[in-house]
Amino acid sequence: MIIGERFVWLHFPKCAGTEIENILRRHFNEDKNFHFDEIDPRNVIWHQNIDERKRLDPGFDISGRDVICAFRRLPHWLLSRVHFEKGRNPEIVVTREMFVRGQFFETANLVIAADYYAKKYTTVPVNRWIRTEHARSDFEAVFSEYLDLSNINLDKEMQKKNANRFGYINDIEFYFTAAELKNLYDMNPVWRDLEREVYGDILSI
Repeated sequence: MIIGERFVWLHFPKCAGTEIENILRRHFNEDKNFHFDEIDPRNVIWHQNIDERKRLDPGFDISGRDVICAFRRLPHWLLSRVHFEKGRNPEIVVTREMFVRGQFFETANLVIAADYYAKKYTTVPVNRWIRTEHARSDFEAVFSEYLDLSNINLDKEMQKKNANRFGYINDIEFYFTAAELKNLYDMNPVWRDLEREVYGDILSI
């Protein structure tokens, strides 16, 4: 979570959040009007939503601030998440049945669906979205309303050096039939409706 004078940015996992965070840290880390969560494995708080932060800190207040969050197309987010978890723990195996339903292992013993995250980051309305697939243009469009970006070379900053670092196939037709892709969205209706709102449509084959 990054808190500025006029915004709160939420770190939705696997939506180019680390890239966005690193740019802001590089250029605004010394600005006393900013608060950046400490990255401490003993106190994992950087993926919290507004409600979780309020429970941790009852004095936490976002009054007068817009909520900014990143987002991603569902099948591409799911692929990234599944391969990320596989990289952390190769012994965890997501079954085909789980995958086409949008399910994965949050931990070794906890299976959740993509809709969990779509719900988590919208308990408080998000004012501005940054689409992962359009991260460079959306970053500029969103944050230029709150920050002076004139000295930041976004073309250089957002080269996506870590994109698809697990080397998996990106083509969704490799993983889904048309019916399976439709069912993936139907099994995650909150994400489906949010994606339609943010992007104007959902993916189909």
